[in-house]
Amino acid sequence: MIRVEPEGAVTWMTIDRPEVHNALTLEGYADLRGALREFDADERRRVAVVLGAGGRAFSTGSDMKGSSWHPAEGEPLRVTEDPDGDLTRKPVIAAIDGYCLGGGLEWALRCDIRIATPRSSFSLPEPRWGALAGYGLHHLPRLIGPGDALYLQLTGDRIDAERALRHGIVQELVEPDRLRARASEIAAMIVRCSPMAIEAIKQTIWFNVRQGVEDSYRFVAPLALAIGRSEDVREGPRAFVDKREPRWKGR
Repeated sequence: MIRVEPEGAVTWMTIDRPEVHNALTLEGYADLRGALREFDADERRRVAVVLGAGGRAFSTGSDMKGSSWHPAEGEPLRVTEDPDGDLTRKPVIAAIDGYCLGGGLEWALRCDIRIATPRSSFSLPEPRWGALAGYGLHHLPRLIGPGDALYLQLTGDRIDAERALRHGIVQELVEPDRLRARASEIAAMIVRCSPMAIEAIKQTIWFNVRQGVEDSYRFVAPLALAIGRSEDVREGPRAFVDKREPRWKGR
């Protein structure tokens, strides 16, 4: 599901499922983590760029038709959690064009720099499916503050690229035909810097961002388990697949 293309000091990683807006199964998430680990271990590569195929989506997150979203009765919803966000030692750029939703936005938040096209849009719609966000639940408030993070996650609303830029979710907007070139330019600026300095900067900043996040994960664990075993977490994906409004039971 992930197409990897080394190009000099830069590794391009394309989420390649355009027929489903680059939605990922659990195996797809594992493929992306594996690609990042291989990039991090290759000393010839200095920067990775993650993007989505097809020009319509970076990623819409988890594949709602996948089996992980439809657990058997009594089994909890399967999610992947990583408090450290699968961070690499080296910089990773997210080049976003189109939908960046749910787990797709969470993967973009794991990256160090995010650029996007004006036609891109962003949301964490998990509550509309009866679920909780994972990485975004804990890290988005640290990036944009509690008020804006609460708005996005309490409503599931989708915001446009201009608002994402104002919030600091993305650092820059570029036209679609310039997205790859601009990502390449940013990567080139990073490559010109000292690898040791870059690694130290990244480790220091993410260390500060992650302060207290372990407590956040511990706090939400029993809440997430209760939701993961609920009837509502099954109803949400069913309603999405059936293209109808969910009938919540609150249990």
